[in-house]
Amino acid sequence: MGVYRLEPWNDEPPRNREFHGLRSSALHRALDNSPLWRVDDWGETDDDEPHEFVELVVTLVSNPAFQAVALPAVGYVGGKLVEAALDVAVLEPFKEFIGRLIGRQKKEQIYDFQVRLPDGTWVQVDPGERDSKITINTSQGVVTSVDYSATSEELPADEETG
Repeated sequence: MGVYRLEPWNDEPPRNREFHGLRSSALHRALDNSPLWRVDDWGETDDDEPHEFVELVVTLVSNPAFQAVALPAVGYVGGKLVEAALDVAVLEPFKEFIGRLIGRQKKEQIYDFQVRLPDGTWVQVDPGERDSKITINTSQGVVTSVDYSATSEELPADEETG
């Protein structure tokens, strides 16, 4: 997965260092010590030099007892990922993973982020003026976007899942 710091276009110290550190702290708070995933490689997250973008390697762990918070958009995204052949066993941890990062995005601790799955499907979450937009691009080339806080009525009616 990859995560931009706030103001990725700003390379001026001390702001770039401040935002690099803020992103590092936010990622550790969101991703450390979860039974649902493990971070195999933090990349340049904790580097002393600021980076506008860092890449991490995260492995989702199946946990059948866990159920993510069921916001309609998250259910919709989950349905799209199942259609794209994401293993159902890691679906709930993946939804929780995305939800935690969106929480950090809403607190303005990270900018946008993207997660690439082994089959080439990727999910990108961009901060909007009022809400995060989730875009899914499946390995089959199907692109779908929804607002994170979309209600069931606001989701595409013919493809709603969850």
